[in-house]
Amino acid sequence: MNQIVIVGAGIAGLTLATALRRRNIEVLVLERRTDLSSQGGAYLTISGQAIDQLISIGVSEELRHVGVAVKKIVRAGSGKSSGAPLPVTDSGTEFRHLWRADLIDYLAQSATEAGAKIETGVDVVSVVSNGDRATVSAGGRDIHAQFVFGCDGVGSTVRLSNPLTGPDASYQGQTVIYAHIPTADAVEEAGVLSFLKEKFDGGLGDDTLGYLNGDDGQGLFWFARLAAEGALPKSECGRQPIENWSDVLTQRLGFAELTPSLLERTSEVFVANATAHDNMPSWRSGRTMVIGDAAHAASPASGSGATEAIGDALAVATALAAGLERGSSPEASLDEVAQARTAALANRRR
Repeated sequence: MNQIVIVGAGIAGLTLATALRRRNIEVLVLERRTDLSSQGGAYLTISGQAIDQLISIGVSEELRHVGVAVKKIVRAGSGKSSGAPLPVTDSGTEFRHLWRADLIDYLAQSATEAGAKIETGVDVVSVVSNGDRATVSAGGRDIHAQFVFGCDGVGSTVRLSNPLTGPDASYQGQTVIYAHIPTADAVEEAGVLSFLKEKFDGGLGDDTLGYLNGDDGQGLFWFARLAAEGALPKSECGRQPIENWSDVLTQRLGFAELTPSLLERTSEVFVANATAHDNMPSWRSGRTMVIGDAAHAASPASGSGATEAIGDALAVATALAAGLERGSSPEASLDEVAQARTAALANRRR
């Protein structure tokens, strides 16, 4: 019987696998995709603290220098603006903006080097908790484990297979569009994450244009959040030619002088529906537990999902390892972690 099975080789799953292996706990990771780098998502922002935490469990120190260092956030609208610098850790690590695929590559490398077994192309059908073990049905076989952790994101199979309390993720009334221009803007300051709205004091649901300028090697990243009553069908999500969206973006983001220039230099966008869990769920049910987006998906508009997933994984790994080392059942410790993380995340999202 496997000690631990992790469903999902995304940010939460690979971080958890690495952290557990550093504590000599056997780990099997199951991922339905055949190529880890092909997972959904475009780019993300991760805190310096989260990067330091990853390096502490063996992820390459190169991660401190990947992507664009985000030094400041600026919000503007109605002719007004305000800005604030982002914190730097004691080790000098800054917030970084990077491609999700690059982060996954670093995490997969560290998990593999730590000795985690990662199986790709495995479709998990169900997970059942029974007494002192859990059983995963996947690829025509049953896999038994002491614990199963669902790190399989929104629509989690682990979450759906167990009577966890709390609603599933719901549409948040926004379409999120990501884009990248290979050449940086010679005028815009590098490392400043800007959010532009028509009204300076507008709410989170208002149409928003965001952008971050890097250097010539990193280009310029921009994104849009558009209020939308209904979610887009799957066929209209993912990678789309800019022509599909240029008219809509021209109209909706007309309040920003930068919009025409951005659209002219963009050939492709990545489109997603903003989804989130309205209320924090109960994370554990018997010998199964969900973390990351499977437990508390935040809207992609929040920009906090990666940092939150890493925090979950490291906290859970510490609690699980402590319980196993004592030879006692770690359920109570895992529940305490879930409660503490739930409170911290709720406070952070206010």
